[in-house]
Parts: sequence; structure tokens; C-alpha cells
Amino acid sequence: LLPRGYRFRLPLTRFLLLHTRLVAPWNVLKRQLKTCNALYCVGAANLNDLAPFATLLPKSLLIEQAKRLDLPVVLSSQTLGPMTQKWTRPFLERALKAADFVSFRDREASRLVLADLGLAQLPAQFVGDEAFSLPPASEAELETYLAPARLERNKPLALVHYRATDYIGSTEKYYPKLAEGLRALGDQYQVLFVPMSYWSHSGDDRLCGQAISEALGTPEW
Repeated sequence: LLPRGYRFRLPLTRFLLLHTRLVAPWNVLKRQLKTCNALYCVGAANLNDLAPFATLLPKSLLIEQAKRLDLPVVLSSQTLGPMTQKWTRPFLERALKAADFVSFRDREASRLVLADLGLAQLPAQFVGDEAFSLPPASEAELETYLAPARLERNKPLALVHYRATDYIGSTEKYYPKLAEGLRALGDQYQVLFVPMSYWSHSGDDRLCGQAISEALGTPEW
């Protein structure tokens, strides 16, 4: 599964960790793949090498195995990069080339990474996040949901979603900067925080909204 001509050098402790986390369940995964019609990778932000053994390597090896089984591979609504280490680049290149359909949800950043990888001509589409394909709530449901926010009907609204951690590191240090940007809106806009994650896997977005609101000086968020 390694790129052709690639020399894989790892300390023994890291190799054992890699074996425990990746190789041990690999046979089970291969058996499961054989029962599938396709490999569909939903929108994610893990095609980067900030934590390669937890994200990029498993995903790229999964794609390689799917292609060995002649399965169609779809990479949908991906966030690409950053790529900071030379040795990880072949894994990402092979994964992108192996996919039958690729789409990204961040146009400019993805284009820059593709160009840096020498894949500027890779057939890809730029789309919205898959979450936007969900059916919208009814007007009555929206009224009920937004009632506690006590919004003014005729005043412009600024919607904010922010996540303190997204698998690659904490971003809490940016709270004051974001608060500064929202403060620049002045009194012309109402600010409404919209959480999307409520549990430990991706963090509780409500805590982010509360922290940013407190930085704004509006703790009653």
C-alpha cells in the first residue's frame, strides 16, 4: 500500500503503535470492504498531515484498499490541507488520484494545496458542506427554535459557528480575535451563535459560543 519507491523508516515504538492502531484491525476492515459497493468518504477536514497517523494515513490506505477491490471511491466535500511534511505528500497524492470523484468545500485553500502537490489539473468540484443538503426546517420550527434569542425581526443578523477543536488542535486562542471582528459590526447587526456539535467527538460548540460572547462583553448570550 505504500507509494512506489517509498522508504518507510519509523522508530520501533512508533511502529508498534502503528501496528496496534492500523494493522491489527486491517484484516477486519478488508473483509468489510469486500461486502461494499463503493467507498464514500463524507465531508471532513482530515486530509492534512497535522496528525498523519490518526488522519491522513488511515484514510489514504483505506482508499488504496478500496481501489484494489475495484470499488468506486468518492471524496465528498473535503477540506484539503495544510500539508507541512514532505514524507506525507505521496500518501495524499495517491489518495486524490485514486478517487473517482473529488469535491472540496474550500475553494481557494484547496486550489493552493493542489497546486503545491502538482495536481492543479485534478478533476474536482467545489461544493458546499453536505450539511446544507439537509431539508430546511419549517418556518414554525424556526420561530420556536429562535424564540429564546429574542431577535428583532427587522434588524440584520450575523450568524456565527465556531469550534474550539477539530481533531488537529485547539483554536481557543482565536476567541479574542473573533470577538474583535464581531465587535466591529457595531450595533448594526444582531449576533447569533449556531452550534452544530454537542458532544465529545467534535467538542461542544455551545461552550465556544459562550466564551466568544463573554469576550464580546455579552455573557447573556
